[in-house]
Amino acid sequence: MADDHVIFENSTRLMTALQAKATPFESMLYPGLRHRAGWTQANLLHRTRTSLDYGRNAHGRRSRATTNI
Repeated sequence: MADDHVIFENSTRLMTALQAKATPFESMLYPGLRHRAGWTQANLLHRTRTSLDYGRNAHGRRSRATTNI
């Protein structure tokens, strides 16, 4: 990952702890990107669609990842 101040090991430790407790979680990883710097249109579209799907799923609505926004 591309952030010198937030090491990816912290994320994997959290994931390991959640898995050990059988706690569901979701994550979106964008290797090589720093927070919001360097995003391409494809990255932004993926993030937007994935975020909208998460919101729909959290509210019991059907996923629309493959439809146009």
